[in-house]
Amino acid sequence: MVVLYSTEQYYPLQAGRATADYNLTYALAQAGHVVYVITNNTYGPLQLKREGGISIVSSGSIRREAIEIAPRLFVIEMDIYYKEGWKGEVALYQDFVRYFECDLFIASGIWAWTSDLTFDLLPVCSAKKKILRSHGEYALIYGGPKGFVQHLKLWAKKILYSAERYRLNAYVPLLRAKLKQCLKDYDRVFFLHKRSHGYEYLRPYCPNIDVLPNGVFEKDICPPKTLPKSYLCPQHNTTQHNTTQHNTTQHNTTQHNTTHNLLENWGDGPYVLNVSSYYKEKGQDAVLEAYYRSEADIPLVFVGFLNAGDTLDSLKTLKTQLDHTYGTREVHFLYQLPREQVLEIFKKATLFLHASHEEGFPMVILESMQFGIPFICTDVGNVRDLCAELIINSPLEMATKINALLGSPDYYNQMSQELHYTIKEYTYEKIVGKVESVIQD
Repeated sequence: MVVLYSTEQYYPLQAGRATADYNLTYALAQAGHVVYVITNNTYGPLQLKREGGISIVSSGSIRREAIEIAPRLFVIEMDIYYKEGWKGEVALYQDFVRYFECDLFIASGIWAWTSDLTFDLLPVCSAKKKILRSHGEYALIYGGPKGFVQHLKLWAKKILYSAERYRLNAYVPLLRAKLKQCLKDYDRVFFLHKRSHGYEYLRPYCPNIDVLPNGVFEKDICPPKTLPKSYLCPQHNTTQHNTTQHNTTQHNTTQHNTTHNLLENWGDGPYVLNVSSYYKEKGQDAVLEAYYRSEADIPLVFVGFLNAGDTLDSLKTLKTQLDHTYGTREVHFLYQLPREQVLEIFKKATLFLHASHEEGFPMVILESMQFGIPFICTDVGNVRDLCAELIINSPLEMATKINALLGSPDYYNQMSQELHYTIKEYTYEKIVGKVESVIQD
């Protein structure tokens, strides 16, 4: 079949949603389908570069370049951004979606131009079937006015403001209303899991609702790791601290490292790992605190592709403060590494830590499981469904769990084995069938 897939975030961007959408479209292409992905050519100030053969694809009277980044997987770049409303190639995108002849149109994301700009086109677009794939609805459910007083203020703004200014101030409630009206026009609405914030709220408006989780490829699943010995040391002597401080400072000032240098410094590990963009809401500060409060005797490695504001600098400052409080520890902050190097670092890790404040379905947790690594994570998304025993709610709880896993090979090996069995249920070989079934129905 021919699939038109629309997403705001996509390869080569290293972000959870971008990785999830790339993996799904790649899996569809691997299954023999022809997939065209409409996406941005930038992400904020970041210019995204994609390589591959160029062909021309038509939709009505529109002709557009398509980059074949993998067999049967094409990217059509458009320039759409938000600045007091959706701007850029908005009309071109809407016309392209409306007239493109395909078996399946998939809009990825709620509160995104991919879906927001196409609600009114669903009854008339040329696609035989339409899917909405949600990546999380936290902002939709918890953003915007709630209660009588807030709705009264919104009503007053409708009277006092211009129509355009009102729409900007009332975007969330207007989007909620639009969803309730238009969800019936999709042949299937997929949520990441049944714990998703909007699942119960939007369920009455979806005639066909289902779960489409994130996943990994079966061929990439590694055997569960084993812990050869305890990696705890209650006492860190002064000599070790001074040596470590020298190494840490060197890595703090070097943001771009090569896989060769990393493996040369650390060998095959062991080390504790956190992979996440440097955003405040990703909770790296809690991970750092938990590591210092633990008795872990192996390094901590942070890897991030994006950096919001002063997040990375503030983490380095926090490390200095924690050094004075707990004694110097070996911590590495790595930034904007190529995807291949990130995966190589994943492979060598011993334990994965994640303390995000809010997630839909964290891809990094699935990736840690893919590499056979036990994780410790805050109670976000559906991580509880993956392994409730490894959920924590504070840095102190995370430190305690670090000690439990790194201090007991038996416990570590048991958890890695259990996670290995679980990850086999989240393969794209199984997930793709849910998408294909929409056409078959």
